[in-house]
Amino acid sequence: MGVKAFFFSNVCSAVRADVFWELGGFPDNVIMNEDMMMAAKILRAGYSIKYVAESEVVHSHDYTLKQQFRRNFDVGAFFADAGSMLDGAAVGGEGLRFVREQVRYVLSRGRPALIPLVVAEAAVKFTAFQLGKRHRFLPLSVKKRMSMHSYHWDQHKE
Repeated sequence: MGVKAFFFSNVCSAVRADVFWELGGFPDNVIMNEDMMMAAKILRAGYSIKYVAESEVVHSHDYTLKQQFRRNFDVGAFFADAGSMLDGAAVGGEGLRFVREQVRYVLSRGRPALIPLVVAEAAVKFTAFQLGKRHRFLPLSVKKRMSMHSYHWDQHKE
């Protein structure tokens, strides 16, 4: 099962209350992606996730490169700390696929000058994700500077 099986966004989701509470609700010990952790719990408990194609949700972030770095550091830390709940959720290749889609998109819009920004953003995201996955090797002060959720590290010191 790939990582996309667990992709689940609270921005556009609903979970039956009885199932939500049966599975313990959102974990309070993850830095972010509590929605992804919930999706993993739902699937591992034998429930299913239904995508409704007729639904429409518009959601975006307008992050600077620094904000992208911090967000993706936290995503990497989440994957490092998720433990067995995300076993088998291979993330390899998803970023490269996304970059290819972005390049195709900017080209289709006649905006090839944006390609360097797409590549720079991808490099920042990749670097931050890899550092986040290895956060256990970093001092607390560095984690807090790299993280979008610096308060998390005060609660979950290692």
